[in-house]
Amino acid sequence: ADATLPLTLTEAQRERVRAAIAGYTTRIAGALVEEAAALDDIQDAVAAADYLEERLDFLAPLLSEASIDTIREMFRGAVRSWGAAR
Repeated sequence: ADATLPLTLTEAQRERVRAAIAGYTTRIAGALVEEAAALDDIQDAVAAADYLEERLDFLAPLLSEASIDTIREMFRGAVRSWGAAR
């Protein structure tokens, strides 16, 4: 690990990270869907939505509200049919 990295980010740094991440919401949503699909304890769309909210809470400091909304919408669309077919 690089010892020169800061342990915390300033608000200006967080804004730059949010702006950079905004272009990757599709990839982030897809990765979260893949991660949820790989977890044995997620068997339906309700459990997947709960998982998503936990992950978004964790990632929130690095995501804009618009990115969170986009990721949430894409994720929920992808897992909507989960349940009987899983």
